[in-house]
Amino acid sequence: MAHINAVKIGAALAVTVGIAYSACTLVFWLWPEAAATFMNALFHGLDFRKLQSGPMLFDFGSFLYALAVMMVWSFALGAIFSWIHGRFRDVKSPARRGGLRLGDVIRSISGKAVADAAELVSQTGNSKPGKTVNLQVERRGERIALDIKLGQRPVLRPMEQLADR
Repeated sequence: MAHINAVKIGAALAVTVGIAYSACTLVFWLWPEAAATFMNALFHGLDFRKLQSGPMLFDFGSFLYALAVMMVWSFALGAIFSWIHGRFRDVKSPARRGGLRLGDVIRSISGKAVADAAELVSQTGNSKPGKTVNLQVERRGERIALDIKLGQRPVLRPMEQLADR
């Protein structure tokens, strides 16, 4: 499913870049002086009037080549970054499966108040995986209750072990 969305996002980015490039080229072709003045104001220190040299200001073959290259790269980058984002977003931790979201603030676990992350770890660290706990969570100013089935706590490796990979 994630690869289908990545293809759609890559295609959408490629079409967007193609339309923007075509529109800019059209503006520069129809009103070269106004476009060069705008570009000079946008990019201080560069002189875009130098682009207006030669008898032909617009070469259709060069336009199509540049358009194709930009659209291919846009598609590739959009699809790759979307796929990477989807891989990290779709990770289903026990907390995510239970309904916990980014930005939620855990206020209590099974009726015991939680003041900080250390307290959260100490209250859940001794529980066996598979046990269901009730969390009182604050989400955007509202208190909600979530029942979450605890999972296996990940083993954290020292940085030296990670460097050897």
